[in-house]
Amino acid sequence: NMTLNFIAGFSTVDVCVLPFTPIYDIQGSGAATPLSGTVTTMGVVVGDYEGASPTLRGFYLQDATGDANASTSDGIFVFNGSNNYANLGDVVRVTGSVSEFQGQTQINASSVVNCGAGSVSPTDITCPVPDATYLEQYEGMLVRLPQTLYVTEHFQLGRFGQVVMSSGGRLQQPTNIVAPGTPSIAMQIANNLNRIIIDDAL
Repeated sequence: NMTLNFIAGFSTVDVCVLPFTPIYDIQGSGAATPLSGTVTTMGVVVGDYEGASPTLRGFYLQDATGDANASTSDGIFVFNGSNNYANLGDVVRVTGSVSEFQGQTQINASSVVNCGAGSVSPTDITCPVPDATYLEQYEGMLVRLPQTLYVTEHFQLGRFGQVVMSSGGRLQQPTNIVAPGTPSIAMQIANNLNRIIIDDAL
């Protein structure tokens, strides 16, 4: 993908230096994007899952600097069909339609232009999280879990390639250790904030 586009048949412009909408503005501060229609953005590829199904058929793009706002994510998923245009560490400029898909903001790419190479440092997150919407601010971003985690469930490992991890040991069924009713409900709420699914992306 070249970064030079012909204008009026005789002059060129480097599209990689043209303005774009930052990823965090596309994500917005709510559960869904505040934008609609076609957008153009730019960032570093932090997760490459391109190719034919059963891959995710796209890649994760993260703003190179971010906006330091805890209410807006700096990452986004770019759906790319069965194409394979990006690699980890590429800086790419993406144009496409923005929408929500299965609770995730994504761009359905119509254009992907390689603009060089870059890097993004992972953001540390830890379990348990404070509330059920806390992880929304990290949607699509490169993260790191700098703590010991334990396999708390592996029922879906063989079929879907995923395990559930938790901190502080394996999570127990609440009624195994506390009384039914209010105590077990409170423990289940706490358990829900202390589990994360690790998936092989297939």
